[in-house]
Formats: sequence, structure tokens, C-alpha cells
Amino acid sequence: MSGRDELSRLLIAIRGNRSQADAAATSGLSQAKVTRAERGRFPAINVLKSISRTMPGCHLPHEREIVKSARQALSSYANMEELIRIGAYRTGADPLVDRAIALNPDLESFLAQDKDEVTSLQAGFERLDGILASVPQ
Repeated sequence: MSGRDELSRLLIAIRGNRSQADAAATSGLSQAKVTRAERGRFPAINVLKSISRTMPGCHLPHEREIVKSARQALSSYANMEELIRIGAYRTGADPLVDRAIALNPDLESFLAQDKDEVTSLQAGFERLDGILASVPQ
């Protein structure tokens, strides 16, 4: 077992869920979680699991649709990531996954930033909308 897996098991065990710790160590999921930061996400937040109750009230309806569409693509990719990575997913099996695969590099790039990088909210929504529009639904 690698040091990274041991650290992940320790952190999960501290939180009180040993079965999840064992599953993470044996399935390699701990490595996927660590790589968020390694991929340049700052802060290294899992946007699919981080949900704000107040965020929808802070955005206009078209901005909420942009966020919803991006989250759907990220979720579709995440649900099939292992199969995609090992080559078991076949293009055409699911149009949502096909779109998610096409969008994933640009969405990952969008989520990655330097710690000193600053982007306005409007520019962020415009860039995200452009990414989503680049691959038809």
C-alpha cells in the first residue's frame, strides 16, 4: 500500500468510517480524491459534493442553468470515470457521457487556477457558458 493510500485511510478512519477507508484503499478512489489538488484546482473542492443552499438565490436564472449543465456534465463523467480511464466505455453508449467526455478537458481547465488568479463572476459565467456551448447537447 502506498503512503498516499495509508494517509487517505487514516483521514477517513479519523472521520469514523473504517469501511469507507478500506474501500478507498482497495479501489484506488483515494488517489482520485488526492489528484484534485494535483490537477491544479485551488481550492481543491469537489464541486459535485459541495452544495450551497444560498447560491441559487445569488444567481440569475440563466446563470443557474449554466451551473446545472456544467454539474450534469461533471457528474456524468465522474460516474463513468473508471470505465473511461480503463477504456471500457464505448462511445455512443450514452449521449450524456459522450458529451461529458468531450467537455471534460475544458471543464477541468476551467476549474484549475493559480492561487493568485482572479476572474470576475461575469467573466467566469461567460467562459463556462462558452465551454458548454462548444459541445452540442
